[in-house]
Amino acid sequence: SVSIAVLFEALVKDAESVAIVTPVEQKSVWENGRICTYTKVRVDSPVSGNAKTGDEKSVRTLGGVIGNIGQTVDGEPTLAEGKASLVFLHKREAGIFEVSARAQGQFPVVADASKRVKLVKHAAMGTLVPPRVDTARLPAGAARLAHEVLNERDVEAATVEIQRAWQQLHAAESR
Repeated sequence: SVSIAVLFEALVKDAESVAIVTPVEQKSVWENGRICTYTKVRVDSPVSGNAKTGDEKSVRTLGGVIGNIGQTVDGEPTLAEGKASLVFLHKREAGIFEVSARAQGQFPVVADASKRVKLVKHAAMGTLVPPRVDTARLPAGAARLAHEVLNERDVEAATVEIQRAWQQLHAAESR
């Protein structure tokens, strides 16, 4: 798939919460002729927003398997039971969330050979083309692509970067 790369600041701004979550249960259903999967995730570590450790949230993604029929949606996040990811979530409707910017808003958490816990860009992200952005109108450093800011980053360093951006971008909402 080919997608327009999302800016880091836009990803942070669009999210209602950012957290490291682990999927604990999934159910796929038919909706308007397509398969959608609802995944119950447990918040392992809140990063920003209103998520709290231990919260459970329902996340809707496109695609899934029902019986012997499966649908794959290129560029969509994939939440695998038991596998932790850092996700940027926004509310779809009461009690249901979606991953902001599709697969660009999900970063699987992995341990490298030296046991360092880090984020990696999602394999389903596909090819990313640069966004059309007039960087002259943006504050210095604001034209950073999300996958460039977070891919291969240590979880702790990424958390600090997200929290810093969150405070700047969501400051007006908290007043």
